[in-house]
Amino acid sequence: NHFQDNKHLTRKDCLKRCIDRYTRTGSKVAQLFNICPKTFVLPKEYCAFIECFTRIAEENGDLEGGTAKPSKPKVPNMWIMKPAGSSRGRGIQVVNDVGAVHYGELTIIQQYISDPYLLGSFKWDMRTYVT
Repeated sequence: NHFQDNKHLTRKDCLKRCIDRYTRTGSKVAQLFNICPKTFVLPKEYCAFIECFTRIAEENGDLEGGTAKPSKPKVPNMWIMKPAGSSRGRGIQVVNDVGAVHYGELTIIQQYISDPYLLGSFKWDMRTYVT
């Protein structure tokens, strides 16, 4: 992943921005980019993240006074925090408490996928680079 000018695809914050740009177009191409879990860039999108976290907690009945909706299964309110500029899994944390979220430096937080696609019982990712 060390090609010239590839940071728009390899840095998590830049990739999220690029995917958001395509999904906002509303075209048929935008539907192809609906592949990511809920993702927020902190600290810029901290308030939006808190709203999403709280909404999920309310729907699950996890908050005081909240009631789980019987027709919907509970969605795990777990999130993966990743430093934007790190690689090889350094600094990644799984959190389920807003108090554990760090937002002082550029960080990506994504909703945990509890039932990911597996390949031979392993999680995987596919990266294609075109130069």
